[in-house]
Amino acid sequence: GEKGNNRMKKLCIFDLDGTLVNSLETIAYYGNLALDKVGFPAIETEKYRYFVGDGKKTLLHRLLNYYNSDNEEIFARIEKIYDEHYEADTMYLTDAYDGIRELIDELKNKGILLAVCSNKPDNVVKNIIKILFGDKFDIVMGQCEGVAVKPAPDSAINIVKELGVSVEDCLFIGDTNVDIR
Repeated sequence: GEKGNNRMKKLCIFDLDGTLVNSLETIAYYGNLALDKVGFPAIETEKYRYFVGDGKKTLLHRLLNYYNSDNEEIFARIEKIYDEHYEADTMYLTDAYDGIRELIDELKNKGILLAVCSNKPDNVVKNIIKILFGDKFDIVMGQCEGVAVKPAPDSAINIVKELGVSVEDCLFIGDTNVDIR
């Protein structure tokens, strides 16, 4: 029927990390590499689950706060190291979750629009999606300067507007409270 939530959705907006791709080990690897280069020991991968989700800058502040050592100078150093290494090999240890490629193909075949909305830097998000999914997504949006990160709805609203879909005809699929909010 055409009533309420029963009608078919026209757009699925996916979060990237922890939803489409398993990248926790990648993020922990580059986080620990950056920590090491500024003189801190590695943090176990499992702890990164509690550091991720709010964008790269927040992640790096959380890593430094873990050692009670967050200040402007050390943050600038760690961010430069993290960016240089991550951007040089964005796919290291990263792959789509089992079944995700099939899901994306099935949604595409049903004529549903597909988008990615991530707090990871825009250039990295676009690169990962291109490598893993080609051009199957209608819009891919990572964090851009001047656009508030999730949970602010700005990016998702931009996607909905650009694709000409109403919010009611849209699903947002993510894995953290950041996505829920």
